[in-house]
Amino acid sequence: MGQWEEWSPWTGNMIADEMVQKLLMLSKVAKYAKGDIIYREGLDNKLSLLLSGTVEISITSASGRKRTIAIREARAFIDDVLVDGIYYALTITCLTPVEIAICEHDVLAKAGYEDPSILDCMLRSLILKLQGLSFYLAGQTFEEVEDRVYFLLVNLAKKYGIKTGNGYLIEKNLTHQFIADIVGSTRVRVTQILKNLISEGLLDKIDGKFIVFRVEDCPKCEKTNLPNSSRYCGEEIIVEKKSED
Repeated sequence: MGQWEEWSPWTGNMIADEMVQKLLMLSKVAKYAKGDIIYREGLDNKLSLLLSGTVEISITSASGRKRTIAIREARAFIDDVLVDGIYYALTITCLTPVEIAICEHDVLAKAGYEDPSILDCMLRSLILKLQGLSFYLAGQTFEEVEDRVYFLLVNLAKKYGIKTGNGYLIEKNLTHQFIADIVGSTRVRVTQILKNLISEGLLDKIDGKFIVFRVEDCPKCEKTNLPNSSRYCGEEIIVEKKSED
């Protein structure tokens, strides 16, 4: 099992409490409703820290085809790359009501000069996200659509699943179109893949929620010796330094 197969688009809980408080002192707080678009293809020179809620980061082709490249949850920067003032073809949409802290570039630069831990936090955040994008690209390159769908559900079950009977219930709202946008396919094909997984006894769906079976002994997975792969799903707080006792 390649490390990219353990990738999940969800990223959150990346910024420690102390750093959140520092950034709040430099920012203004804004609230958005579900469905609001925070950013749509253009220029920007601000950095936004998601305080609560969930946003989707996506790209759309000229023909209208959409791909979801990341889901950001609370305590994560949602637009690291936008602080350089260069045009980016990204759209950031609120999946839930959200609250964000918005920091202007010049204020951030001055604060980072005075307190290098702020710049260190931003750099670590950006590095982890670039690694996540490389895993996303690897999955698109090396895996068939069927495996991309299956690995996505297995990884979400591992990270967010609630044990129920012989499986894990994924506490996420996953429509067929949403999955298709993430794995790079169409809703029709994803629907057929999900039907096949259900018929194979690897999956079930109850009240709109997926239940994944055989998570611990995933039949398509092999053990990997690569360490700490779960951190790319957003489990690692990147600015807290632990003592080395």
